[in-house]
Amino acid sequence: ANVQFPIDIIGVNSSGPCATEVGINLLDKKLSDFYEVYGASETAGIGWRDHPSKPYTLFPFWQKAIPDTEINRLLADGNLLAFPLQDILHWSQSTQFIVKGRLDLLVQIGGTNVSLSAVRTKLLKHPLVKDAAVRVMRPNEGSRLKAFIVLNNHDYYSSKDVLKEVNQLEITKQLQHYINTHLSTAERPKALTFGLDIPVNNIGKLCDWTV
Repeated sequence: ANVQFPIDIIGVNSSGPCATEVGINLLDKKLSDFYEVYGASETAGIGWRDHPSKPYTLFPFWQKAIPDTEINRLLADGNLLAFPLQDILHWSQSTQFIVKGRLDLLVQIGGTNVSLSAVRTKLLKHPLVKDAAVRVMRPNEGSRLKAFIVLNNHDYYSSKDVLKEVNQLEITKQLQHYINTHLSTAERPKALTFGLDIPVNNIGKLCDWTV
């Protein structure tokens, strides 16, 4: 839409990634400033930038760490506390970085390391699957993986965001056959949940679901 912002309106994004073209488009529409904050639920803000084309700058209470899968929090007493990073950061300086993508999260299933992102990628290759999320079951659910599946055809669903009974048995059977023939024993989700959208919390971040 051909909309222009009033003077002195500032935008802030801190709840999740923002596509570069979105930020630039907002500035083109005369947004005065657009700030992005990078961080995680476990760390809160780690860095900030004031233009989508710039690297992030560390807040002064963080320091680059070795290994680069961690970051150090500078405590009030001068000590450092290491926190694991959720993403791959490419450092242009000791205080500036760009986000290159998610770290490959590994979990232990039956004594075997399993990549959740690799399992999701394999599920997405099935022609029925539009989107998927993979997590470890909660302790009361079991000790294996579970998957939330969004199908590519809305006609499979009822108005209650669940599969129509006539479709559920056949679709589940097809997906389980694919899982059993394309994924290793440890990679195979033992519970499939279906819905129209991947579960997110009230600020738009991926969240858990029950099986």
